[in-house]
Amino acid sequence: DIIRSHLQSGPTRRAVLVDDQLDHLISHRDPCITPYLASWGYVRPEWCRKDIEILSPDRFTELLDASLVPSGQQG
Repeated sequence: DIIRSHLQSGPTRRAVLVDDQLDHLISHRDPCITPYLASWGYVRPEWCRKDIEILSPDRFTELLDASLVPSGQQG
C-alpha cells in the first residue's frame, strides 16, 4: 500500500518490491510494482517454484545501479 500510494502521488510510474517472504510478494497484484524474492533471505526451496523472480545479490546491485542513472542517460 505504501509503494502504491507513493506511485500515485508522484512522477514515478514503476517500482520494485524486494522481500524474503513470499506471502508479501504474492499478496499484491499491481502491474506497476515488480516483485522479487530475495535469495539471501529466509527462502524456502518450495517458494522457488512460484511465478516470482528470485533476485540474487548481484542482480539486486544491477537493478539498484540502473535506478540511479538519470532518465535518458542510460548507456
